[in-house]
Formats: sequence, structure tokens, C-alpha cells
Amino acid sequence: MNSIFFPKPLFIAVVVTLTLFLIVIGVGFRKDSTRIMHAVSWDRVKAYQYEKTPGLKRAEELGLTRSYQIEMPVPETDLILSIYEVWYNKEHVYFFYSFERTKGSFAKHLKDREAPVLSFRAFLSDSTEDTDTAGNASYPLNWPSWEGARHQGKFHQRLAVAPFIEEDQVLVSRIEEIVLKQVLVQWGDHTYPLEDIRLPLHIDLTTGQNETVPLWHSE
Repeated sequence: MNSIFFPKPLFIAVVVTLTLFLIVIGVGFRKDSTRIMHAVSWDRVKAYQYEKTPGLKRAEELGLTRSYQIEMPVPETDLILSIYEVWYNKEHVYFFYSFERTKGSFAKHLKDREAPVLSFRAFLSDSTEDTDTAGNASYPLNWPSWEGARHQGKFHQRLAVAPFIEEDQVLVSRIEEIVLKQVLVQWGDHTYPLEDIRLPLHIDLTTGQNETVPLWHSE
């Protein structure tokens, strides 16, 4: 039997080319498979939120979350920001919101990781601080800005801030209202400021009204 031998330089070139090809395909796959969940129902959106936010379902069952119908047009765009739920607990304060477009679709933007990005700083309603570094800054935790759930034209997302503390590092126990300031929406190369957003809470961490929910409990 005759053996076929490839010249060593040719063999190396083939291996390198194949490796580069697989890398490119892998990068493209990761980008195209960005975790955008296309929900066929609102229940699927909630299931996604429960997966990303352990304890949320139980908190809702216990009446520990607050619901809103706040809609704000983003100036100079066709975007509408909607904030519809807040869960305040002793670990994080979660804000659930969505963006929708009035004249277009998010399909290409989400595929290219170009979804609008919300940010803000949260203040207690009686706070007199008003500097760029005051308040509690928003952060994504385990939910990056390019991930989310799409349902009926809306892109659902979540942000969090740290709970408020007193000067002696004790958690503020009674909270009537939170005010979101320095509210910004970044979309592509542009950043759009929004007006302050007031969110009534009326919670008391010292009573069962805001019972502690183990963060590993997702049922």
C-alpha cells in the first residue's frame, strides 16, 4: 500500500487555516447566540426573570414587590422606557423595565448587541445630596445589557442598586419613596438624559411586609 505524504509546510498551513476558521465561526456563533430570549407569552418573560433573579417569584407571592405603570419617551428617539416592577430586599433593590420602539424593530440591534442601555442613581426622597457621585449607582449583576427577553415588541431588562444604609452602616428600615436621578439611556454612540423618576415604595424592613426571602430560593 502506498502512503501519501503532505509536505510539512502545507500541513502546517492547513492546520492554521482550519484553526482560524473555527475561531471565526465560534466568535460569530457566540455573538449570534447572545442570550435574547424570544418569549411567546408573558409567562415566559417571568420565567426568564425568575431564572435571573432568585427569590423573585416567592417575593411576588408574598406581596413584597411593587408594581408600576411608568412610561417615559426617550427624547430624540422612538424609544419608550417602561418601569413596571421593583423588589426591595436587604441584598439588592431590583428594577424591572422594558424598552420598545414606536417606529421600528429591535431585531438587528439586539443581534449586534446594540440594545439601549439604562443607567441611573437612586436616592431616598428626602435626600439633599445632589452630586454626580451621590446616591446608589445602578449595576447589572448577572444580567448584562445585551441580554434580555423580547415579547410583543418590547425588550425586557433589569438593573439593581444597593439598599440604602444609615451613617452607622445600618440598613434604612422604612422607605416611602425612591427617586431615580441622573437617568441616562445610551443607544449606539448617543446618550440621552431623562427626567427624574419617582417610585413610591412604602416598605418597612422591620415588619413582615418585607419578609426576608432567601436569594437561592427560585420557586
